[in-house]
Amino acid sequence: MSWRWYWLLLLGGLVLWLGCAREGFRGGEASIGQFDLPPNTYVIHVSRSGVLAYRPLRESEPGSKGGCAGFACTLFRSPSPGGELKPVSVFEQVNHVFATSSFPFVWARKPGEKNFALYFTRDAGKTWELVPGTAGEFACPPWLVVTDPTEPQRAYIFSTPGSEALAYLADLGEFLSLKDYLETQDGGKHWQVKSLPGQVPAGADGLLFDPRNAKRLWVWRGSMGGTWTGVQESEDGGITWKKLNVPAENRIFGLAYNPDTDELVAVGRNVFSSWRQGIGEDLRAKGGLEKQEFYAGAPYAQPWFDPARRAILVPVLCYPEGDQRRLILFSFRQGEVERLAELSLDKEPIYTGCSEGHLYVATTGPHGGKLYLLSLPRGS
Repeated sequence: MSWRWYWLLLLGGLVLWLGCAREGFRGGEASIGQFDLPPNTYVIHVSRSGVLAYRPLRESEPGSKGGCAGFACTLFRSPSPGGELKPVSVFEQVNHVFATSSFPFVWARKPGEKNFALYFTRDAGKTWELVPGTAGEFACPPWLVVTDPTEPQRAYIFSTPGSEALAYLADLGEFLSLKDYLETQDGGKHWQVKSLPGQVPAGADGLLFDPRNAKRLWVWRGSMGGTWTGVQESEDGGITWKKLNVPAENRIFGLAYNPDTDELVAVGRNVFSSWRQGIGEDLRAKGGLEKQEFYAGAPYAQPWFDPARRAILVPVLCYPEGDQRRLILFSFRQGEVERLAELSLDKEPIYTGCSEGHLYVATTGPHGGKLYLLSLPRGS
């Protein structure tokens, strides 16, 4: 298995994370329940519509030889957490699962069809819709899917050269053109061809749009090597880029934006920083993290904008001692950091998500995993 698929499996589905653990939450949040998962099952989406997951095919199983870079999988869904996960029969072959932060995308082929295509679901895998104009005979998708942590109904699809699946934007290894990309603002009901005059710098790990100004966008890079690291901003649709002096002693894994307050939060390995009113600030001391080893952002999860609190929520995974892991959820708004919840875990989460006021976390393993559900109070 290549390194990119290791990270993809660890990501499960990008998105927005937090959960509950066997010790429960501190701070009064009520756990709804916890449920067993079958062995080697990776949850990628949980909502009121149900649970969507996948299991990688073993080399001996039909379809594994026709996978993308050695990866193919079977999709499973359940109409509710705790229900039986049953195979999704819509597809004959699924070769790529995109780690997105909202509605899931897959590169798959239906029975009787020659070509693969991009498909997405708005109801946890009950029904699937085709992204128009994406069909092709390649085993790997020549597309990059970028979803919006600020507006979950928005997504962007970019054409990439060649036929090699990208677990990260940085895998492209060259500039990404911003001309003629697809955009949806309503969860895939309608798609429009959009175009910007510039391009994404080579080696960028991620891309984030300002939802109120398409010509303003940010990229980040935390990967080792290359010609640059940190955060860059463009205000002219990618023609020119400038570096933002966001404090980051180690690798940046993700970025989130608050459109209400015009604030950015950058997270990563021992990175919890902000960019506000033209000034970068290290937030570790405000969060009590200055003396701890921690991770935030990919490969675990990305921060996201919470419309209920009008704040950016930042999940952080700490390693205080031994094999124990401590998960802390922070809220950031107008320069202030608030610790919302804390829990203990004995495994690293492979999926965390938020939907309709509920928070979820899933783990996996060769002997099975767990799906935890909890409810948080509404934001003020």
